Amino acid sequence: MVLFLHGFPESWYSWRKQIRVFSEAGYHAVAPDLRGYGNTDAPEGVEKYTYLHIVGDLIGLLDALHAERVRANDYYLHHGLFNLENIY
Repeated sequence: MVLFLHGFPESWYSWRKQIRVFSEAGYHAVAPDLRGYGNTDAPEGVEKYTYLHIVGDLIGLLDALHAERVRANDYYLHHGLFNLENIY
């Protein structure tokens, strides 16, 4: 699975061309809207938007999709704060 994560102030749509290319190559490509974007829940308060909350949301998504191995492509998480590849 390839997980595409958008940055601020974008959405899943930013990855539309990459989704097509990776899907055609046989990968399961996923580009969710992150917390507070698109039609997602938008909890009140900035304290609900920490990296821990966002990563928790992503882990929940990956669990729901029964992901076994994930390669994340993103704007934020590659800075070494969290590495989903160490989790999945």
